[in-house]
Amino acid sequence: MKNKLPNFLIVGAAKSGSTSLYHYLNQHPEVFMPVNKEPNFFVSKYQLKTSPSCPSYKLDKRRMIFNEEDYFKLFENVEKEHRAIGEATVTYLYKPDHAIPMIKKYIGDPKIIIILRNPVKRAFSQYSYVCELGLEKESFHDAVLKEPFRLLNNWSSTFAYVDQGKFYSQLKSYKEAFSNVHVIILEEFIKDKQKFLKDLYTFLNINPSFKNSFNEEHNVSGVPRFKYFHKLLVHDNPLKTIIQKILSPIVSAEKLRKIARSARTLNQGEKMELSENDEQYLIKEYKDEISNLEHILDRNLNIWKE
Repeated sequence: MKNKLPNFLIVGAAKSGSTSLYHYLNQHPEVFMPVNKEPNFFVSKYQLKTSPSCPSYKLDKRRMIFNEEDYFKLFENVEKEHRAIGEATVTYLYKPDHAIPMIKKYIGDPKIIIILRNPVKRAFSQYSYVCELGLEKESFHDAVLKEPFRLLNNWSSTFAYVDQGKFYSQLKSYKEAFSNVHVIILEEFIKDKQKFLKDLYTFLNINPSFKNSFNEEHNVSGVPRFKYFHKLLVHDNPLKTIIQKILSPIVSAEKLRKIARSARTLNQGEKMELSENDEQYLIKEYKDEISNLEHILDRNLNIWKE
């Protein structure tokens, strides 16, 4: 079974394009990625500590894998043509102290893919996403003030709006632990996706000439037009369970997820806006962080300062 386990991981960052990377890589015939995009297996001990009082508790747990047998099953359908086997869990980047020892234990020295985004925009995007899910009731300003207390009380990383964007120490841990770390900057990636994917395919030792389809956006946040319909799509409920049972014999689980994603996108209204005061606060909060990142990456990040 060992030869069917991942030889690469997309470890993050959250709300920085990892879902898009997962879907683009999945288009390549030499790549295998499981239907469960974020199994969280290598941070399972951290995830098990989440307080049941955390608003995202039930939603988070339903997609997580907590034992090796279930994790191995995710890769049962790997075939000979799949030269690159991977999965994508953004909490691996955020919690390197939990993830790295587990990764080394099970899969040794896999290739690591990290996609980073302007941390100011990333923080607010995550907040908007959690509001869309109906899990956040506070303003962004108040949620940021409460963040340290929430995390201290074992709320999930879903609510770590500011803390998850502190990329320097996270990236440093991965660069020190693994021999092959590939870093992508989202703002550069979206300007020429195929070029960056070609570089990524070369990194993974698979056919770099494969041409991707870019006809669908993934995991874009927005305020839902119809909140009840959104809850039906996102949260567990009796009606959703009945619909899934009726459709499951004729529609695959992946197809059902794709239908739900499309319905969520169609139900999105206007995007939330970050206030100038909150933006200036985040710019100051991340100033040194970005400077340290530039040093470890040996490159400027002026694209985040425009």
